[in-house]
Amino acid sequence: MVLDLFGSSRLKLSSIFTSFEERSEKQWIKKYRIFIVRSVSTLCKINFAQIFYESIHIYDSRALNMEKLKRLEGKEVLSKDGKYMGKVLDFTYHVDDIKKILVKMNKDILEDIGEDKPMLSSVKRTISIERVKAFSDNVVLYDPLSDLHGVFQEFSEENLISSLKGMKINCTEGRDVGHVKDILVDVENWTSPSLLVKLNKDILETLDLKSSILSKNELAISMEHVERIRDRIMLDKSADEIGDIIDKEPIKKV
Repeated sequence: MVLDLFGSSRLKLSSIFTSFEERSEKQWIKKYRIFIVRSVSTLCKINFAQIFYESIHIYDSRALNMEKLKRLEGKEVLSKDGKYMGKVLDFTYHVDDIKKILVKMNKDILEDIGEDKPMLSSVKRTISIERVKAFSDNVVLYDPLSDLHGVFQEFSEENLISSLKGMKINCTEGRDVGHVKDILVDVENWTSPSLLVKLNKDILETLDLKSSILSKNELAISMEHVERIRDRIMLDKSADEIGDIIDKEPIKKV
């Protein structure tokens, strides 16, 4: 009966783990995820290590306070006393740390913080990540509205973390690793975001990982392993060494 329930197909396994991802805020799933993966893979006679590597990014992005950038965009920014300041558009970064939040301002609040209210155009401002008290369903600042004069700064052409999405990634010998599908942001420590990478088929073969509907060929690589960013993102690892990054720290906690 158990075998009938789970079957042996990877397609059925993918639906199981997708369901886990949707409910991964439940603590028991986080605590026993390795046991769950091992049990299912044993029942279905599928290699445990392969399934674990394919699914690990689903759980650890939550367990280590990591959130996808696309889930953070649009969150409301509130002052300490509950005034609506605007919505999150993006984040700026330097090296491998998040520095500021880019906010589309609520124009009705601008005069209260000493700024002129434009008639038509939208207003974008940045605020230091150090001003953020809490980041969950909404972004809550440490300061009440009365203390926010001069805190929001003019937006200049800074490094926006969203600009990394879609960029191609190369390892040290120049091989194409894949491209950035999304960014994983640590919303507690704001350090060392990770790149959610859609891996190329030949890299999967190099790493001896099979393509699977379960993971969509996506794995996370910490920006600590990014050597430089120009037209492409250059890693400090060779193709063979990428497996070491994934095995030891699929999403690095700082």
